[in-house]
Amino acid sequence: MQYWIQHHQHKGKPIERALVDQGWVYSQTPDIALFDTARNKPIERRFRRGGAALVVYPHTAIAGWWYDGLLDPPIGFDAILAIGEGQKEVQKIITPNIRVETIGWSYCPILPFQKPKAIKQILFAPIHPSVNGKLRQEAKDVNARVYKQLLGMRGVQATVRVIGKLENNGLWESPDVTIKYAEPDGSYADIDAADLVIAEGMFLSLAVARGKPSIGMNQHVIQRVNGNGCSPKRWWEYNHLQAYPIDFDDGDIMELIDKAVNESQISEWKKRFIGEQLQPEYLSDLLKDIRSEHVR
Repeated sequence: MQYWIQHHQHKGKPIERALVDQGWVYSQTPDIALFDTARNKPIERRFRRGGAALVVYPHTAIAGWWYDGLLDPPIGFDAILAIGEGQKEVQKIITPNIRVETIGWSYCPILPFQKPKAIKQILFAPIHPSVNGKLRQEAKDVNARVYKQLLGMRGVQATVRVIGKLENNGLWESPDVTIKYAEPDGSYADIDAADLVIAEGMFLSLAVARGKPSIGMNQHVIQRVNGNGCSPKRWWEYNHLQAYPIDFDDGDIMELIDKAVNESQISEWKKRFIGEQLQPEYLSDLLKDIRSEHVR
């Protein structure tokens, strides 16, 4: 079988490795063309004319909310791939007329929950700006609220993992924390070194997958596009299904830490949104089935 894949950061690399592991060959005339989002119309048309099945692979660790009134839904695609049953349920609400299949978690090895003896090292990953430096105001606001809490904590070493300029994250210099500049590259060494993680989006899911007690941010705030402020049309119909169960604004920081170190608080969420490790043979068979349906 032959494949073609459009890469976004590191997100598609595990999928490509899995296909190569199963003997698939990269080609400009593929059986399956994989896109991280459906918005490259010229390439889509070229592959469609060539008879390829078109598939969307996970752009990040959550369902594709951008198809809810922001980008055209992937009409003409054969399937959307989701990580777990949680993402699949949400994606079916957003794009009800397109086949959605789960493929498992591919961004790192999944580890069991690790309850620390004490919280000594906190890793804070602020919601980061776009490559143009723009970040929606509500993200800056929650970044600043978390940061102020960390600055006031004693007996804890806080590391702030920053992407982009500090000020573009809504933050400022302080001798009371360690600032670490990073890239959105999927690395999780900083997660493994921490006792607790405070984050949102992809990095939050990475932390949960690595078994770390975690606190989310802006889990009940409508998602908006950095820069233009556009938001999904039906967010409140499905966000309650995907929101991480521990949110920074739900209460006192010490109470939230007590919840975060209790595995029962997040076990169901992890089962539904991290799920099982991606298996190359399963992925290969699934794409073959999608291809078979396409040519019928």
